[in-house]
Amino acid sequence: MIASIFTIMTPLLLSGLGALFCEQAGFTNIAIEGLILSGAFFSIIFSSMCNSYVLGVLLAMAANIVISLLMHMAVERLKANLYVAGLSINLLSSGLTATLSYALFSTKGVLFFANLKPIPALFGQQALFYIALALLAITPIMLGRTVWGLRLRICGKKREALDSIGLSSKSLIMETYIICASLCTLAGASLSLATGSFVPNMSASRGWIALVLVLLGGSKPLGLLVSCLLYSFFEALGNRLQGALNVPSDFVLALPYVITLITLIAYSAVKARRNRF
Repeated sequence: MIASIFTIMTPLLLSGLGALFCEQAGFTNIAIEGLILSGAFFSIIFSSMCNSYVLGVLLAMAANIVISLLMHMAVERLKANLYVAGLSINLLSSGLTATLSYALFSTKGVLFFANLKPIPALFGQQALFYIALALLAITPIMLGRTVWGLRLRICGKKREALDSIGLSSKSLIMETYIICASLCTLAGASLSLATGSFVPNMSASRGWIALVLVLLGGSKPLGLLVSCLLYSFFEALGNRLQGALNVPSDFVLALPYVITLITLIAYSAVKARRNRF
């Protein structure tokens, strides 16, 4: 069950880190769901074409960065609503993957790539799990002990203060979009490359869940890790309990969502009470 928990946690942790950087920069990136989906699609497509996982993921990152920068341009330059732009990217990713799938493979269903060799696993986990842990360890250093991280946090609290001393908040925001797109690509790759296939809408709301987990973790790396472990534990437990209990399977599958919702409500209540005093 431990291996299952870590497998479930990998895409959530990677995309959650992307969301965390955005939160530190002062905005909520709800396009994460779409970026995970397009990351999963492009990772496996390019990996199959190049016969290389590394090159495939790098090319997928480039594609996802282009998509993310479209949102950046819409919000920062054209002054579009942040949430409308994010939803548009989610819809774009869903439509784009379906369109390209049909154009390239004449199907909008499951894509399976037989030429891709199984990814070697270490202690039952793919390499992206360990990459996720390494990135999690680096994140506090980036945010707390570098000039870039200090500027990012200042930007998140008051962008005008950064601009007033001759530093460009727009450049920092753009860099954050790029980081988030790259991390979401890795999250998507952990889904598609692990199975050697792409399933339509295989992101399965993980982007939305990641946003909630970042909130539960107080927008802190350690808090994100704890919330990801909590959610992944209950999802793995729900998967194991299917068929073991004489209850509808939908109820068991809903268990992690219910627990996450209860935890979020409890967290909000505690935070509100602390603010009173």
